[in-house]
Amino acid sequence: MSVDCPARACLSLVSSRRTGLTFIADGKIMRKITTYALVAGAIFTLPGALAAQMDQWRVLPDQVPFADNEIMLFKHLGRIAPAISWERETEFARIENESDWRNYKAKLLANYRAALGLPFPERTPLNAKTVRVLDRGSYRIENVLFESMPGIPVTANLYVPQDGAGPWPGILVSCGHSENGKAYDKYHSVGLGLVQKGYVVLIYDPYGQGERYQYLAENGERILPSPTREHSMSANPLFLMGRHLMALRCWDGIRGIDYLCSRSEVDTTRIGMTGNSGGGTVTLHLTPLEDRIKVAVPVGTVSGPELSLGAGGIGDGEQNLPMLVPNKVTHADMMAAAWPRPYRLIKESAEGVHRHSLRSWVQSSWLYRTLGTPEKLSWVDTEQPHGFFREMREPTYEWFGRWFYGRENDSREPELRLEPEDSLTISVSGQILNETGTPLWQWAAEELEKILPERKPPKRKNLSALRDTLRSQLESLLGNPSPGTPPAAVSLGMVPDVSPPVEKLAIFSEDDIYLPALLFKSGAGAQSPAIVLADSRGRTSSDIELARSLATRGYTVLAVDLRGCGETAITRRSDRDRQGGFEAQVLGVMAGAAYDGLKLGRSIFAMRVFDLGRAVEYLRTRDDIDPDRIAVAGRNSAGMHALYAAALDSRIAGVLADSSLVTWSALVRTKLYTWNFEDFLPRALTSHDIPQVAGILAPRPVWLFNGLDGEKKLVDKRAFRDAYRWSSDTFDNAGAGKKFYTGVYNDPGELAGIVASWAEMAFR
Repeated sequence: MSVDCPARACLSLVSSRRTGLTFIADGKIMRKITTYALVAGAIFTLPGALAAQMDQWRVLPDQVPFADNEIMLFKHLGRIAPAISWERETEFARIENESDWRNYKAKLLANYRAALGLPFPERTPLNAKTVRVLDRGSYRIENVLFESMPGIPVTANLYVPQDGAGPWPGILVSCGHSENGKAYDKYHSVGLGLVQKGYVVLIYDPYGQGERYQYLAENGERILPSPTREHSMSANPLFLMGRHLMALRCWDGIRGIDYLCSRSEVDTTRIGMTGNSGGGTVTLHLTPLEDRIKVAVPVGTVSGPELSLGAGGIGDGEQNLPMLVPNKVTHADMMAAAWPRPYRLIKESAEGVHRHSLRSWVQSSWLYRTLGTPEKLSWVDTEQPHGFFREMREPTYEWFGRWFYGRENDSREPELRLEPEDSLTISVSGQILNETGTPLWQWAAEELEKILPERKPPKRKNLSALRDTLRSQLESLLGNPSPGTPPAAVSLGMVPDVSPPVEKLAIFSEDDIYLPALLFKSGAGAQSPAIVLADSRGRTSSDIELARSLATRGYTVLAVDLRGCGETAITRRSDRDRQGGFEAQVLGVMAGAAYDGLKLGRSIFAMRVFDLGRAVEYLRTRDDIDPDRIAVAGRNSAGMHALYAAALDSRIAGVLADSSLVTWSALVRTKLYTWNFEDFLPRALTSHDIPQVAGILAPRPVWLFNGLDGEKKLVDKRAFRDAYRWSSDTFDNAGAGKKFYTGVYNDPGELAGIVASWAEMAFR
């Protein structure tokens, strides 16, 4: 139904429940009503004067409740976690004894291991060798090389005492995000300080740091100049496979401990671990999984990732765990999981997430006290900035000395003799992959071939069962809520001086998510066929012209901005966004929002699929639309959203995708992919690839045009057809071969005719 009235007249159509939706009349706020209390499918019209204040094609007014359009997605992400966090804290507070803790920990570790995509790889020979030895009298430094997995070399420095008799405790040091990895002066200093206090110390280069950069040009030079970019570029394709870079980082650490334990100089019953920043984060993540770590000292790490969703901050890909929030895995839990082992957190008080760190530590401290060992958990605050400065190193020495040697107050740092960086290098060129080994992106592509099943197109009699199975898998992967009642919509006036007429709408996909849309009316009278048109770039001028063209052909077109696109795109920009290129792609503000979705167990990709489905549901409530003749066309990433929405909704009459990603596999196989993480569906490749989603839509018309590869380059017609051979064969087996099409067009002017031909087939 439609009500053309001032805001006050709309109030009779809604309940009196409190909400944040505000109707405006003549520039004055009249009353707030709840978004979810709106009558399902109702359209409320705001005064025409409001429309005149806006740009011709802009939908949302710059007034409540739409004034937050540029941060709407952030606010939504931030609202989800608190209730779940409260549930988790309540469960944690019920722990009264060791038995309670064992039960809690078992569930915690099961969820944590699942988030990491474990089990770990199979142990294989380390093939360790010492390349060079620096003899410094009371100690020596060995430049060593070992393999954490076959073909995956790890470059490291081993610091060995030469005064006194061993075996000595072994300390594993994980590096933070230093470009020169283990050779960074602060990390090198940790090794020098510990070795002179009687420890064998292994400091190793992480992926994407030091001598282990993974993205090298043909001339051997680095392509991505920072560790954070390297880590996220490596991490994102792994998410598609159900794997996690943090698991591989932890595996490097486990193999580092294996190496320490292989050395006769090391007392294998006394193994400790420390690291700063990203290295502290690896210490945090590995300690619950590795019982050989007897004492842990993470530095400059620990936060409350569940507490800062929607804030726009970002850690790189390795630091974001899937399903962290719904599975109630917190940094407090990971610290507590070390119990009863001694654990010290060293934190800089000026660091931005200090309050979250303290909150997490307080919870872990409560557990240690409850279980009778308060002396084994320690917090050290420092005034230094982020880093592994002397003020952080000395309490590290003290903690290891207390628990491994029974020393009290042995914190004073000895005199350090720093080595030139090139003395600590293992490879000849400075990058080990120039000489031996497989880069991580190539390893992932090889692993993908191992996990991809051989898929045969289903026979006609088996298609329905396959469709049901895949639909169930998709529902689980997407994690979207049940749609419930049809969405409400607010009419925001008409676009002036255009024909056919175009109405401005805000469709409420969720209580706090509104989708700006333009409804291009066909003038065909009641029960018009309709097309939902979405473009991940937001509505472009070409989209508007396409919609107008289709409306003149008798189709009603709803051109909708999915959340975070177009008018609700996040416009806030970080320094990384301003740098552009790969920096913005993998570490920009929108990447942070996408990682937040990952932690919530509901990706941005999934949310947009949901939005597209809600737009279809809205059209079905309209008297002027035939509810059984609604099709979906998506451009760019929205082409993928359209395929998935149709897989979940059998009433969608057909799908057209233009300029969309061809396969998820392409992202894994592409060294330097250019798609943003918001366009990824985590764990997709554990059950399917995009051609399977297209195939199960048979016999509905599915037309795919101008497919793009992992670098967003146009795929030629033959390669496009080959990528979708499974889909076309499935359509053939279903007796609908003529309804599936892949093609390439060169002239943008051709698109309107293509879409019209597809629509004609969809609505027969």
